[in-house]
Amino acid sequence: QRLRIFTQLAEAGTGHTLWQERFDGSTDDIFELQDEVAARVAGALEPKLIWAEAARARAKPTGSLAAYDLCLRALPLIAKLHAPEALSEGLTLIRQALALDAGYIHAHALVCYAHTSSCATRWWTFEQAQAAQPSARLVLDSDTDDALALAYAGHWMAYIGRGYQEGLTALKRAEALNPNSGTVQMLLGWVHNYLNQNDPAIIHLERAKRLSPLHPHIGIINCGIGNALFQLGDYARAVTAYEQAMTEYPEFASTQLGLIGVYWALGRKADSARMAEWLRRKVPDMSVSTFKRTRPQHSPEYLALMTEALRANGFPEKRAQRSRRSAAQRAATARARAASRCSGVTARAVPSAASRAPGRRRGRERPCRGSGGSWRVSGSGGVASMKRPSHARTLPVLKPSECPP
Repeated sequence: QRLRIFTQLAEAGTGHTLWQERFDGSTDDIFELQDEVAARVAGALEPKLIWAEAARARAKPTGSLAAYDLCLRALPLIAKLHAPEALSEGLTLIRQALALDAGYIHAHALVCYAHTSSCATRWWTFEQAQAAQPSARLVLDSDTDDALALAYAGHWMAYIGRGYQEGLTALKRAEALNPNSGTVQMLLGWVHNYLNQNDPAIIHLERAKRLSPLHPHIGIINCGIGNALFQLGDYARAVTAYEQAMTEYPEFASTQLGLIGVYWALGRKADSARMAEWLRRKVPDMSVSTFKRTRPQHSPEYLALMTEALRANGFPEKRAQRSRRSAAQRAATARARAASRCSGVTARAVPSAASRAPGRRRGRERPCRGSGGSWRVSGSGGVASMKRPSHARTLPVLKPSECPP
């Protein structure tokens, strides 16, 4: 009385197989098997269809793309950021979509997703990631039934905007709209992580893995499980989850941060130092105070152990103040400015009080620290932009240190 069910998702035009799975059961539990098949198929459809559609859109000539196709092309570029160039290209496509339809909810949600991804990988600073606030607000204030849009904006609100309960509410609404979305379950699990609600976090993240075992963000899912186990004090299992995540998405800096802490807790000081060196290379001016100020996690145990591990690995208490910059630093500034023009995300130096013209107003801007002057990040449609006044001081190099783990 055994049953075996084969399922396959194929592209009708080419016959290419996008996904397949086998299910075994018995006639005694036929209804449970039916529910499992339905949930797994639904969970597979979302990421596989989205990424297949993204590949189709990339094959189109750019001139024929509508806003929807532009967003499809942008998604793979902003989803797994192995290099900042991908972020620039993805945001350019999203801006083109918003130029075609300024109220396109999903495009604004992708702005949120790009900004959280860039901060999590430490390609951008925390201040730069805050520039998505207008897009997040637009999505969350809408009556959209787009579950992914609510998930992206809700996670931004919790992770960057620090509106934890508002973000959680948006993600619960997204779950109600699509309970079989692996992406929604993943982001819901992470917000529970921030709130130190570790058992619900693990439940949602494990469900995301069951629904989409080949999810493009499987490394972020496993990192989230590691974070929850870390906060529960189960360091041995946390290491296993973190190390798995490291092989799946090495640029996701929250994994390395977590490993610094759990290795230290387990007495593996050499491994902790190795992860600290990775973080130091990517975030040269990382400090203990920056970590404490920008982390999203509420867990006091997480904070205490991470602070101890960072100090033990030589991270300074505060960011060092740099004085006059070298020619190499000035060249790096020029390259950063050129790259920011391509991405549409830049920051401008604000003149000192003595040099600012009388009555000059700063407008709606947010401060972003750097050496040699203050930065002000402002934006339109959630994408940061800049203008450099003629009387501004020389622009400093942006450092990716102001990010939460």
